[in-house]
Amino acid sequence: MNEFKPKLFSVMKNYSGSQLVKDIVAGIIVAIIALPLSIALAIASGVGPEAGIYTAIVAGFIVSFLGGSRVQIAGPTAAFATIVAGIVMKDGREGLMIATIMAGLACGEPCEIGWDLFRNHATGFISGEDRMTLRGMRMLAGCFRDDPHITSGESGAATFGALATIMMEDCYSDIRKELGLGPDSTVLCFSTEGDTDPVHYKQVVWEGLD
Repeated sequence: MNEFKPKLFSVMKNYSGSQLVKDIVAGIIVAIIALPLSIALAIASGVGPEAGIYTAIVAGFIVSFLGGSRVQIAGPTAAFATIVAGIVMKDGREGLMIATIMAGLACGEPCEIGWDLFRNHATGFISGEDRMTLRGMRMLAGCFRDDPHITSGESGAATFGALATIMMEDCYSDIRKELGLGPDSTVLCFSTEGDTDPVHYKQVVWEGLD
């Protein structure tokens, strides 16, 4: 487990007063550059300037405390400003927080086991709209005749929602024909998520949130 130990723990064993002075001077110099830049990028991203200050301080502390190298560098970057601005404009700060958490969890990273199957055997893919996913959540939650009730969040219901929309709406007739789908087709869908956010799930299924 030593390779996962933050470098700060080993550095502090031989830390001296002269090194502290040097680090303070270096920190001030970095702050003079990083804080105004953080404020500017926060404004460019569509949030308040205080968000840039908080982010620079908190993120800088976390990287310094948990970093694995004495020369590890962290700071604001303008490359993400346009991406962040788009998320804030569409989904607000709450959406930005969720996107940040998902990125930190590497939720967009494909499974190493499943990726080989998709890469070598899949013949196509479908990118569905949000409304398809919400439709899938509601249809799975509702029981039709003897169908079982299935509690499924957005990720789990996306596939079924897209399939249902393709079968129900005439504008997707070309896709139905391309996939060879008809009234007698059998399609296997995997649901990979339950109601991980119960409040949002209730808003979608019970209250008709779009």
